[in-house]
Amino acid sequence: MRFNLDTGAATDLLALTDEQVKALGLTSKLRPVGWRGTSDGRARRELAARLDGSVTVSGIVLDRPIVGTGARYCTLGSGLFRETVLTFDMRSHRVRMLHPGGASIMSPPVTSRGFYERWECGRCVVADVLPGSPAEAAGLTTGATITSLDGVSVAELGVAGIREHMAAEASVHLGLEGGRVLDIARGVVLP
Repeated sequence: MRFNLDTGAATDLLALTDEQVKALGLTSKLRPVGWRGTSDGRARRELAARLDGSVTVSGIVLDRPIVGTGARYCTLGSGLFRETVLTFDMRSHRVRMLHPGGASIMSPPVTSRGFYERWECGRCVVADVLPGSPAEAAGLTTGATITSLDGVSVAELGVAGIREHMAAEASVHLGLEGGRVLDIARGVVLP
């Protein structure tokens, strides 16, 4: 099987086409783990599963890797590159990967707060909540309006400020329209 290298891949190690996922019998194991932007500016749920076995790529064993779906090509993601040393031979058009530790590489669990927000008519609205996520456990629902983040108005933070804050903090206090406040920490959405 041929792989494309993708340092910006959303999945940690491997992304497969929908046909490859079906051929491997992974369809029933897929779980939503996050969101991916689409060309029309929307977001769609990103699905992933953990393989029961191992995969060997260039002599490197990926033990029970997490596999993402919806790729146009079979893709090796950024998680693999953090664990290996890559050598590019431009003359022969080859890439050599070495794993200095020698042992197999295992994907860490996928963590997320489990909700996706978007701006609608000047309001920050919860667009989606992952089932079984910390957001769902805290009681967050699709359609809720977020008014503050850790006590700061979302209007003051703006889109970029919200994304920065959410990425930096392990836990956040979401203020919702109506005065309710939810504490939502990152949690495992795919062990």
